[in-house]
Amino acid sequence: MPSAAGWNACSADLVVASADVIERYSTPEMSRLWSEAERYRTWLEVELAATEAFESLGEVPAGTTERLRAAATARPLDDGFAARVATLEEQTRHDIVAFTRAIGEHFADDAGDATRYIHYGLTSTDVVDSAQNLILVRAVDLIRSELDAVHEVLLDLAARHKQTLTIGRTHGIHAEPTTFGLKLLNFAAAFARDRERLERARQAVGVIMLSGSVGTYAHVPPEVERQAGETLGLRPDPVTNQTVARDRHAELLASLAIIGTPKEIIDKAAKAMD
Repeated sequence: MPSAAGWNACSADLVVASADVIERYSTPEMSRLWSEAERYRTWLEVELAATEAFESLGEVPAGTTERLRAAATARPLDDGFAARVATLEEQTRHDIVAFTRAIGEHFADDAGDATRYIHYGLTSTDVVDSAQNLILVRAVDLIRSELDAVHEVLLDLAARHKQTLTIGRTHGIHAEPTTFGLKLLNFAAAFARDRERLERARQAVGVIMLSGSVGTYAHVPPEVERQAGETLGLRPDPVTNQTVARDRHAELLASLAIIGTPKEIIDKAAKAMD
C-alpha cells in the first residue's frame, strides 16, 4: 500500500491532470466553478453557514457571522489566497488547517478575533464533503441548463420536420421511409430521460453533512446542520459517519456518462446522412 506521502503525490498529480482537462475542454463558467479559489470560497460558505447556525443557538457571540461576511465581502478569497493555502499546506500537511490559518491571516484586519469561530465544532470532512456537494449541485445546474436548451432545439426541429421524409435504417442499411422529425423526436426523448436522471442525481448529491468526526453530533447539534443546509440549499444527509457516502457521487457520474449516449447516436445518424 502506498505511504501517506505516496497518496499525497498521487492526489497532486490528479489535481494537475484535472486542471489541464478543465482548462482545455470546459466552459468559462465551469472552469471558474472548479478553480482552487472557488473551492475555498465554497468552503467559507459552509463555514459561515455553520457559524451562523451556532450563533442562532447562542454558542457563538452575536454579530460574529456578520463581521465575517463583511470581511469576506471586503477581501474576497482569490487566487492569491489559494496560493497562500498551498504554501501553508506544505507545512501543515493538512488542507483544512492550512485553510483556517490562511483565513485568520486574510481577515485579520477586517474581522479580528471573529475568525476564531470559523470551523467551530466541525471536523474537516464536514466542510470538505458539504462544499464539494454544493459545487457539484452548481455544476449540475450548469449542465441542466445546457440540456434544456438542446432539448428545446430538438423539439422545435422535430415539429418543423414532422412531414420531412427520410430513409429509415435497420442494421445500418436502408429500410422503410420515416420522417426526419421522428428521428429528431427520438433524440429529444433521450435527452429528456437524461434530464430526469440528472435531476435524481442532483438530489442524491445535494446533501450537507455537519455531524462531527464520526457522525455522532457530539460537538455539533443536528440543528446546526439543518439550519446550515437551509442557508446553502442542501438537505441534511440522514445517516453518515466521517464522510458522505460515495455512492451518491457514483450515481451522478453514471448520469453524466449516460448523457454522452444520445450525443453519440446523433453523431452516427448525422454521419449516415452524409
